[in-house]
Amino acid sequence: MNLIPRRRGDASLSASSPFLTLSQNLPWNMERLFEGMLGDTWTSRESGELAIHLDMQDVEDALLVRAEVPGVDKDDLSIELSDRTLSIRGEKRAEEKRETDKELYTERRYGSFSRSLTLPLDVDAEKVEADYANGILSVRLPKATRERPKQIRIGSK
Repeated sequence: MNLIPRRRGDASLSASSPFLTLSQNLPWNMERLFEGMLGDTWTSRESGELAIHLDMQDVEDALLVRAEVPGVDKDDLSIELSDRTLSIRGEKRAEEKRETDKELYTERRYGSFSRSLTLPLDVDAEKVEADYANGILSVRLPKATRERPKQIRIGSK
C-alpha cells in the first residue's frame, strides 16, 4: 500500500528508462562539462596547486589506491600513512630550458601536489606496499586483522 497517492500520469522510472540513465550520470557529466570550461584537470581550482586523480577499491584482503601522476619521477613522490589517513605528495618538475628555446605554446603544468584521503577501515601499516609504473602510483594497504574472541576460563579461589 502506497502512503503517497500517485498522480495521474506519474510513472516511476524503470531500469530501461533513458531518464534514469541520465539522472545517474548527471553528476559525472556536469563535472566533465565544468572541467573542460575551467581548464586543465591537473590544476586544483581551490589552491592553484596541482591536483591528482585517484581510485580506491576494497578487495578481499586489502584496500587498493591508484593515483594518476604522469610525468612525475618516482623519487619526487612520498606516501605517508597516519592512523586512517593516507597522504600522497609530490612534485612535477619543469624541464630545463635553454636560452635559445622559444616557447610557442604551453599547456602543461608543473609544481607540487598533495592529496590526503581518509581510509574507511583500519589497515596494517607494517605491510603497506607501493609501486610506480607508467605514471600510475599503486598503493596496497592490507586490512588489519581483528583478533578472534578468546574464551576466558574462570578459576576458583
